[in-house]
This record gives sequence, structure tokens and C-alpha cells, in this order.
Amino acid sequence: MFEDIQNIEGYLEALRLEKVLYTHEPTHIGNVLNPDDAYVYAWEAMAEMSDEIVEIEWTGSVLHKFCFSSMHGFYELCREHSRRNKIKFRKNPHVIKAEEQVHQFIVDSDAENFCWNLWTPRKIVNKKWDILLIETGCYFQDYVAMIDTLYEIQEYYTEQSELLKQELYGTPKIIKLPTAKKETRKAA
Repeated sequence: MFEDIQNIEGYLEALRLEKVLYTHEPTHIGNVLNPDDAYVYAWEAMAEMSDEIVEIEWTGSVLHKFCFSSMHGFYELCREHSRRNKIKFRKNPHVIKAEEQVHQFIVDSDAENFCWNLWTPRKIVNKKWDILLIETGCYFQDYVAMIDTLYEIQEYYTEQSELLKQELYGTPKIIKLPTAKKETRKAA
């Protein structure tokens, strides 16, 4: 009966991963709970979300690059908003709010031993493509918490894109012009 007590953490981690994937992925079918492979499944799920993975050999850390389509669409709408209102992109209130919200999502996550940055690689890529970089240290093991945080960030960008799209392209604002005053004749 007590043979599997040593694998209880593996079972709990596998259950947490299944809960996160089931909550955020509508097509997730589920896997057989295997406490020995929970860490591998979580690593693979994070690798599937990232666009590029680079291992830094001499430090043992891994650099993950995330370019969510909703994130790219949101920042394109922010650029349009900045052009229309004649403000700088980095001073756009939507961009500032998004950076603060991403910071809050990452601070609220339970993951440890990583660093992150929202970045626009202007000198590497010709187009302005905003990305989220996450560098996990060699002792990083909180993949389930990080996956949950990444899904929350992705959903936030989707919601904000819809709101900004509605603000930019929604129903046109009606401007009422002052009515012209009628000329009155003075009786002589």
C-alpha cells in the first residue's frame, strides 16, 4: 500500500499539469498519470509553447523565446493607436499597462529560478516583432507553474487585442456640430 508514497510528488505534479492543460487547451485529451515522466511532460508542454529554445552550455540554463500570435496582434494594434494619437509607442498607455500586467502575472506565479524580459529585437530582425524571453536556470523545475502563467499571459493579450480593436475600429464616434444660429431681423 505504501510503495507509491515516494512517488506522491510525481503524481501531484502530473495532476497539476493535467489540470493546467485541460483548463487552457480545449483539445487536450489527457495522458495516463506517470509520476516518473511528469517532469518530462511538463518540459515538453513548455517547449511546444515556445517558438525557439536555446541551451546555454557553460551556464546550464535554457533560453525560451515566446511570440504569441495574440501578443503580436496586440502590439500591432498599439502601434496603430500610437500613430493615430501621435504618441510614442513606449509611452502608449496600452503598452505600459500590458508590461505591468505581464510583470504581475510573472510575480504572482509560483515558479522560481528564472528571469524574463519583454523585448523588441530591432537589430536582429527587420520587422518589429515583440517577444517574451524567459531564461530558466539549471535548477528550474517549476514548469507547470510557468505553463499556467504563459497561458494567462496569452489569454490577456487576446482579450486586450479585442478591446483595442473595438476601440480603434468599433462604432465611429458621432461628433455633433453646433447648430447654426438663425439670423434675426431687427425691426427698424
